[in-house]
Amino acid sequence: MRISLLFVTICFIICSIVSCTDELVRTCAAGAFTTNIKNENLSHGQFRPFDFTTNDQTIYYEYFDSSRVRFKIGRTISNICPFKNVRVSYSALTSENDQPKLFNMIGEISWNTFSSGFGSELLIVNDTILPNFLYQSSDEYDFNGDFGDKMAVVDIFIGIEFNQLNSFQEDSTYFVDHIQNLQIVAEGDLFR
Repeated sequence: MRISLLFVTICFIICSIVSCTDELVRTCAAGAFTTNIKNENLSHGQFRPFDFTTNDQTIYYEYFDSSRVRFKIGRTISNICPFKNVRVSYSALTSENDQPKLFNMIGEISWNTFSSGFGSELLIVNDTILPNFLYQSSDEYDFNGDFGDKMAVVDIFIGIEFNQLNSFQEDSTYFVDHIQNLQIVAEGDLFR
């Protein structure tokens, strides 16, 4: 009798856990998001030093390695369902001007959990770039291992990196003269 009661109790607990997990997956599948960040007609008034405070209308810049500058756009995305992969597509459209400098185009995604922070960079191109050309790349990210059944919050960026010139004014002018458009499209399910 005790074995039968124990068996029934264990079966009940397992069924409860499975149905809870199924419920979470159904809840996540209820809402999808597409984030489209696009900066056209780039102007000098939109530049700010990078500080992880994202705004769709701002182009961030950062200097590093004492000789490199990176300009980037991005956004923080919240309430991401961790049970389904998120697909992020990055694109950059160059201007018609000749591109004499070596450029890196980089897609970035980063997230922070209570235990540690993680991130990933996707190198789109590392070369002199063609004038009037659309560069594109994409990647998929699985957040289940990092967030478990909690909602995921991530920062996504696309950046253009090159050797700095003599001043910020020259760097930003060079960027504006050679990059016509930066775009990120992120697709996934929301956690509800």
